[in-house]
Amino acid sequence: MALQLLRRVVPSAPRSQRLFVSEVVHETADAVAISFHLQRHQAKHFAYRSGQFLTVHVPCDDGSTTARCYSLCTAPDSGEPLTIAVKRVPDGFASNWLCDNAEPGMDLEVGRPAGRFVPTSTTVDVAVFAAGSGITPVLSIVPWLLRNGTGHIQLVYANRDKDSVMFGERLRELAGSHADRLVLTEWLESERGLPTAEGLRELVAWQPVDEAFLCGPSAFMDIANDFLVGVGIEADKIRRENFTSTSAARQVPVDVGSQGATAVVTHRGRTTSIDWKPGTVLLDNLIEQKVNIPYVCREGVCGGCAGRLTSGEVRMLGNEFLEDHEIEAGWRLACQSLPVSDHVEILFE
Repeated sequence: MALQLLRRVVPSAPRSQRLFVSEVVHETADAVAISFHLQRHQAKHFAYRSGQFLTVHVPCDDGSTTARCYSLCTAPDSGEPLTIAVKRVPDGFASNWLCDNAEPGMDLEVGRPAGRFVPTSTTVDVAVFAAGSGITPVLSIVPWLLRNGTGHIQLVYANRDKDSVMFGERLRELAGSHADRLVLTEWLESERGLPTAEGLRELVAWQPVDEAFLCGPSAFMDIANDFLVGVGIEADKIRRENFTSTSAARQVPVDVGSQGATAVVTHRGRTTSIDWKPGTVLLDNLIEQKVNIPYVCREGVCGGCAGRLTSGEVRMLGNEFLEDHEIEAGWRLACQSLPVSDHVEILFE
């Protein structure tokens, strides 16, 4: 049946495009998988690596959008449509809106794939610890490694109870068809209580690995990290995925020429002039002075706070999103930018 294309009047977000929702599957009572249909001209823009995420701009009642990051649960070589999984978060506007409103035929503003939670090798043995919706990027990473790699994979997946398990059947089928390389261990709090490092040591038939991936609530990742360190995994081999924005302003070293400035910021047709404090990135100043621009990760990864520099000069502390030609065109990340000139003008389109 042909999709009915429902268009919403939502302001375009930086470095993003409208994608049509092709399918919505209710994985559990509190989680949905949302698949997107790519038009031919969008395929290159949304090429991705296993383990990356999309930044989705959810429409608000006032005509603005709220940006949130959601991991892809498909592998780039699977032939499956671009799909994210969204789990309700208590009082979470974006997750609840998507779970309640996403439907085939709708279009959403979506930023291109980003993120560094990706395999660095296809030959090493890896461990993966996921809890709840943290399984989402795992469903991109593990199948890709099984198809393209030679290493062994140990996967530990924790949930509250059987009803809260996302993609459980798919994971068990994957483990059954790759029993020689993939070992799946499930932890249900309803049966074992909250995960602990000691409990993991008792449950997991551990084999040494070269790299580890952690995704889920911070408390769970801390426990998994303690377990991994306890069995001899070096800290720099343990990788986390966390989309929670830090709330406090961050002090950074002030270089010569970065002594504060005046920033003239235009967003949604409104121009505001602010004092840019020395030693703080632009986004922190905007938040403090209640200038509301979109942002998500605050780590220079997702591109949610990208704006176009129209006057002056800034220095970015880091950048894992913008490409060279975009930087040449004036795009900068507010969460990474320090002033170099004493007057800066930037447009958030």
